[in-house]
Amino acid sequence: MSLNQKLTHVIQGRTVSSIAPADSKLHVTFGDGSIMTIKPGATTDPIPQAVGEVEHVRQEVAPPALHFDYKDGSTWSTPLAEATSCVMLRNAQGKLEYVD
Repeated sequence: MSLNQKLTHVIQGRTVSSIAPADSKLHVTFGDGSIMTIKPGATTDPIPQAVGEVEHVRQEVAPPALHFDYKDGSTWSTPLAEATSCVMLRNAQGKLEYVD
């Protein structure tokens, strides 16, 4: 598992305010109004209310997964549908900030 430097740089310091399912995707909403859309892999785990300030993001290729490490030491993880092409972030104005 390695640090996703590009995504970490974009969202480090932002606060995750909610995580919710929407149209077979997950929407991660940040306190600044930006929204990250994640295409999750198959999981039966309930979606936690893992909120907090992002310190960094790690990504696994096999099995594909994304891990948000928060400044308080906690981590929220989600499987991804694929190793790439599963994450998109738009700011509060709808401008694309990150895609992978």
